[in-house]
Amino acid sequence: MQRLREDSELGWFLRRNLAVIVFLLIATGGLVYIYRTFDPDESRPFTVQDAAATDNSEGANIGLETANFGNVSQQFAQSPGPLRLAIVVGHRGSDPGAVCDDGLTEVEINENVAVQALAILEEAGYSVSLLSEFDPRLQGFSKDMVVSLHSDSCTPLDPSFTGFKTTVNQSLEAERLKTCIEENYAQMTGLPIHSATITVDMTQYHAFNKISAESPALLLEMGFMYNDRELLTTYSDIAARGVANGILCFMNGSS
Repeated sequence: MQRLREDSELGWFLRRNLAVIVFLLIATGGLVYIYRTFDPDESRPFTVQDAAATDNSEGANIGLETANFGNVSQQFAQSPGPLRLAIVVGHRGSDPGAVCDDGLTEVEINENVAVQALAILEEAGYSVSLLSEFDPRLQGFSKDMVVSLHSDSCTPLDPSFTGFKTTVNQSLEAERLKTCIEENYAQMTGLPIHSATITVDMTQYHAFNKISAESPALLLEMGFMYNDRELLTTYSDIAARGVANGILCFMNGSS
């Protein structure tokens, strides 16, 4: 009789508190799930996948710190930007150009200045190609611009034969390129423009007829190898800066 009464009381208690009991069972199951999800077993390494599976930022940080990634290095070299301009080294791959009595050649001067100008332009973020005098890549060249570097005669002449000069092709942007080069080169070097010695070979420069008609091109005679020799050799970095500044002026849309 006593046993029946106890069973009856237990049944009454369970029925009366059924909702509470069900809630406690669900809550317990939830806690177990959360524990297994956010507090992984110590016998298993915490992985990046574990970190990604949780929305808890602290847990994610711990996962990334615990995982051993080893040394991380860049796998691919950064690609240079697309080719936008070219500098022609006057006479390179063809002939020495003008030659001084002591053996100094025009092509030496042209290449030395071109290489220094190239370094300045690449540091500014431009992709530049150094081309030879009759480089096949000139045919149909259709990028932003071409500048060809030359130097004038090493024949002993009177002091009035000093300075630089330019000619350009028929591109719509050629005159703006000419203005940028002349202003910046003159400012850096202190040389005047010596237009009296511009020749037909300059105005009809072969590259002008090879590149795309839309691409501006300029021929720059940087100075006379006899009277302007110190600038073109000892202070070639100044000439290179003048060339580079003129190109940057054009590329930046100045005039």
